[in-house]
Amino acid sequence: MFTLILEQNVMLFIYLAIGYFLAKIGKISEQGLKEAGFFLSNFALTCAIFNSFQTPYTDEKFKLIKDSLLVALILIIFLIILSFILAKLFKINPENKETWRACCIFSNILFIGIPIVDSLYGEIGLIVLVSFNTIFNLFLFSVGESIFSGTLIVSFKKVMKTPAILSMILGMLFFLLDIKLPIFIGTPVKTIAAFTAPLAMIVNGAMFYGTSFKKLIKNKDILLFCLVRLVCIPILAMLIFKPFVSNEMVFALLVLVAAMPSGSLNSVFAQMYQGKGQLASNYIIISTLISLITVPLMITLSQLI
Repeated sequence: MFTLILEQNVMLFIYLAIGYFLAKIGKISEQGLKEAGFFLSNFALTCAIFNSFQTPYTDEKFKLIKDSLLVALILIIFLIILSFILAKLFKINPENKETWRACCIFSNILFIGIPIVDSLYGEIGLIVLVSFNTIFNLFLFSVGESIFSGTLIVSFKKVMKTPAILSMILGMLFFLLDIKLPIFIGTPVKTIAAFTAPLAMIVNGAMFYGTSFKKLIKNKDILLFCLVRLVCIPILAMLIFKPFVSNEMVFALLVLVAAMPSGSLNSVFAQMYQGKGQLASNYIIISTLISLITVPLMITLSQLI
């Protein structure tokens, strides 16, 4: 399994390098990145989520989804509590504490997770991954915004307008009714869905261009964040949840979600509420790069416990 995950991450790194190179030679503009990001979040990702539910209905699969939603709910609550403890334990700067905690809680589940899970578990694994992402999105647009802002914000309307949530609801409906898209619609949806991982990493690679990696990699605060986000959190998660999660695939995906780098939306909320968008971006950039090495190690470690 380690070799398979490592191969997937090498491919992701190649996409990352392509994006960096295109930005370096001036073939991807800032406007182009915005447009690619719009296509990615509103079309490619939504198609990927919906397509994961295009599988014949069975009671076993439905039970797996319910179990995954419950495990994801417990995991996110665990991460929220853990973020408070770790921020205090490591004496995080009070000015950066909210951004640090939120970036620890909300990880980049789908963009990196989809190719890894698809190669390991296929469509049934993607359904579990999307279930995790649904719970995390619900909390991001409620508890997450509250952490960033320092006040209680729960916007159910905003959550329900999120393309990822809408595609999950529609996909779940089609799954429960056992509706399969006709080939002339299903094939384009599947093809667009395949853009998700490559395009996400190409965009990230282009965004990395111009960043002073030497400066960031020497920043003790950023390195501490990466240690916590990519090593401490997944190890604690696998030790605590192992006795209670009997399904091996659900447990493996729980560890994968816990081991993911910081999510891209964190920088948006950090800038919106605290003017700390650059700090969050630094966490995202370095944790994404390091995760290409740590994720295979964490998944392999979870198999040995």
